[in-house]
Parts: sequence; structure tokens; C-alpha cells
Amino acid sequence: MPMSSPFGCSRREDDDMYSVRVSLPRVYRLRPETKEVGMRPNREQMLMEVAHVVARRGTCSRLQVGAVVSRNGRILVTGYNGAPAGMPHCKHPDDQEPCHEAVHAEENCIAYAARYGISLEGGEMDTTDSPCYLCSRLIINAGIRKVRYQRLYRVTEGLKLLSAAGVEHWQFAGMFPA
Repeated sequence: MPMSSPFGCSRREDDDMYSVRVSLPRVYRLRPETKEVGMRPNREQMLMEVAHVVARRGTCSRLQVGAVVSRNGRILVTGYNGAPAGMPHCKHPDDQEPCHEAVHAEENCIAYAARYGISLEGGEMDTTDSPCYLCSRLIINAGIRKVRYQRLYRVTEGLKLLSAAGVEHWQFAGMFPA
């Protein structure tokens, strides 16, 4: 006669082994509508969408930017712009002035990777906004080889630097309005 444990396992009296039956809830199965052509995002779309979700965590009141670094389509690190860790969030009464308090999303990605020993060599960065000049220097030195961005930053010197260093970059318009 089988005996049950409080964890849903069953065991026969003459056996020392437990038999475990696990059934996943239906929520983990693919919905039929995702099998239609065009419903499943490609990797570039998925990574850019993740960058947009990460941007929502940004703590700068002027602009929220998100970045994702991946290798072979797998996410290595994410970052968003905002005040340095432990500092008060930056507030801007006039949104026209550039923020000098926030750490950029690209900087946060690279800093996190450095802090925790994650190599970004050969990685690709997806960011909601094109990188500034200072972030482009970090991207080059981190060994990131491709950069995709959705919105063009008001100053394009960073993109010129990426081009000069041989880092591929282009504006992404595959899913979100540019």
C-alpha cells in the first residue's frame, strides 16, 4: 500500500525509494497564439524590450534609460540611469538641463560587470538611447562589439567614437516607435 509524504511524494511500504510526480501548471506552456508568424519576437526585439523594461527602474526624473549587455542572445547584465547607489534620487525642475548627478545606464552595466567579475568581451549592448561620448569610451574598453539603440541622443560624438574604434552600431526600429 502506498504511503504519502506531506510533499506530494509517494512510497510503497516495501520500498525505500520515493516516487515524485510533478505536473507544471498550464501557464508555463506556450499559448497557441504565440505560434503565429510575427507573434514571437526575435532576439534583437526581445533584448530591446528588456532594455525598455529596465529603463522603467531609472531614478532620474529627467530621462529614463535602460541598457542590456548580452552574448549570443543571453543576458549578462542590465543597467539603468540614476543616482549612485545610496544617494538621493536626482530631481530636475527644468527638464531642459542635462543631468550631472545620474550614472548612465551603460556605465551601470559595465560597473556591475566589473564589480562581480563578469566579462563583457565580445558582448552586444542594447540601449534605449544612443551612448554619449563618455559611455562610448567605456563600451570600447569593455570589449563590447555591437551597440543597438532606439532613440538618438542629442549629441552624436559617442557614435562617432564607436565608429572610429570599429564597434558596430545602428538604430533599432524593429518593434518600438523611433
